[in-house]
Amino acid sequence: MQSIHSLSLPPLPLSPPTNTHTKRRSPVATNARKRIGGGGGGGGGDFGGSLVDSDMVVLRRRLHELKLTQNDHRPPPPPHWTEWEKRWWMTSYVSDACAAAEVLQTAIMNVRPAVAVGALMLVSVSVPVAAVSAVSGLAAAVVSGLHHLG
Repeated sequence: MQSIHSLSLPPLPLSPPTNTHTKRRSPVATNARKRIGGGGGGGGGDFGGSLVDSDMVVLRRRLHELKLTQNDHRPPPPPHWTEWEKRWWMTSYVSDACAAAEVLQTAIMNVRPAVAVGALMLVSVSVPVAAVSAVSGLAAAVVSGLHHLG
């Protein structure tokens, strides 16, 4: 009969590996790597996640289009719109908006995160600055108009 001390137990899942020279992969990561084709086997390529990211944009757009076709609850266009605006609203507005969002998402995902955050910060700062500038110019025009009248 073996003693309890002589039994070899596997390491705990959260403990660091004892041998730092060999790297063990989890079965999930190994299976995912094999499915993508980049796990050291021949014929695969390392896509770096870009394939998944671009497919997620397409999937999100298709789900949105499917949801819109199943229950089209868009309000009718206002009566003061021109005829071409009404036609566009009823026929291709949603697909055009989804295509524009897809182009924007794809462009953002293809740049480095710091560039995307920098562009977002630039827009976040420039829109309020432009609004304040427009309002102050309008206020200055109104004040100068009042001075000329009085």
